[in-house]
Amino acid sequence: MTDSEGNILSEKYWGVSTEAGPGGTLSVRIKAGMTDSRSGLLNSDFKEVVPCAYGEIYVREQNGLFYVEAPQLFSDKTDYYDLEGNVIEDLGAFLKNGSDKISAAQEEAAAALGCDSWAANEIQSAIDANIVPDSLRGSYREKITRLEFCRLAAQTYFVKSGGGYIWQGENENPTSPFVDVNDPDVSRAYNLGIVSGRGEGRFAPDELITRQEAAVMLCNLAKVLEVDHTVETVQPYIDEGYFADWAKESIYRISGIKADSGLAIMTGTGEGKFSPWFNYQRQQAIATMIRLYRTEKNTAEDFRLSFKEDIDEIAASYTLGDIENSFFNDEKAKEYYEKWLGISDTSEKQNYVVELDDAYRTTIMYLRFCEYLCDDPDESQKRIDSMAQDIIDRFRSITSLDENAILNLMHGSTEEFSIIQRYGYTDKYNEFVQAQLKE
Repeated sequence: MTDSEGNILSEKYWGVSTEAGPGGTLSVRIKAGMTDSRSGLLNSDFKEVVPCAYGEIYVREQNGLFYVEAPQLFSDKTDYYDLEGNVIEDLGAFLKNGSDKISAAQEEAAAALGCDSWAANEIQSAIDANIVPDSLRGSYREKITRLEFCRLAAQTYFVKSGGGYIWQGENENPTSPFVDVNDPDVSRAYNLGIVSGRGEGRFAPDELITRQEAAVMLCNLAKVLEVDHTVETVQPYIDEGYFADWAKESIYRISGIKADSGLAIMTGTGEGKFSPWFNYQRQQAIATMIRLYRTEKNTAEDFRLSFKEDIDEIAASYTLGDIENSFFNDEKAKEYYEKWLGISDTSEKQNYVVELDDAYRTTIMYLRFCEYLCDDPDESQKRIDSMAQDIIDRFRSITSLDENAILNLMHGSTEEFSIIQRYGYTDKYNEFVQAQLKE
């Protein structure tokens, strides 16, 4: 095997990895003294992109971009490279734009707009697309408030959804659900399911938004715009221990939705961090909105494949053995079947496990039915998605030992079937089950 310059690898390097790493890379080592060695990296073209000058090197992937993290020896500094061997001076800019090199044109545009260089192109594109309200065209480095974010989100929804010149229905002249703000765009964002209040009828319009709050709102907007089904797996952020429970799923989801540029809708802040408690700036919010605007809507095939993956994940997540083990050994479970259900002996517990397993299998059948509906071009994707989510939520409440769900189950509740009925699919479901039984 030879490198890009024709050198035989085994002669040039003391050690060469036998398997390709992320991005098709190969780790190589040279000797350094009698016992030490130094690490470097070849890319998929066998070009040396990281010199053999480090103890350990790591190939990372974030936002669909590969980069190399190379801690310097005898120092607390770290060098970064792309897979072409270019030194990355600004990792944050690289992860946002695919490059940390700012052109003279970008510098000029940033100076004219009054924003950071990395944001100039996306802000101008957002203005050209008319998704930036007049009130937000300026002071781009300022932190964005909840009210301002709603105006930006509502405008983006209106333009991308083809709203024309006026809002329709309940969003034409919306009534405010909050006691501390009466802004039509806040009401629209609330009606669309993009934002929620702070409780007790308050919205807190002037409060600043954190990055994790922005992630949740952007996920909600992506769902409303139907651009949220093609989601790529993202490497864990090193600061995920600081994520709020209510934000964690949205952070990873919005980091995995890609715009037409290949960039994630929302990116990390560099060095593997997301920085959930940092405040969000206007320029960051506008950049994420134009990426959402440029993201293709879900196709029927996207929806079906994504939904099938969700079902398969759920189907693989629990087996009778898993449930049985949980309910015989989990302390929380013991409390439920002793305190709430009065179950103490083994035979009663076993019956309980069997009932849960039946509920699990039945839920999978309901979800397979939803998947079957996805192939029908006459069916509404949003309607199927909504029904499926109701079923998934019901399933998760059971398998997470939710008190009310378990009590309903033990009392013979058929909650999942009532969901099918509520959406008007009783006859179709019965036909589907009969067809399944014949196979």
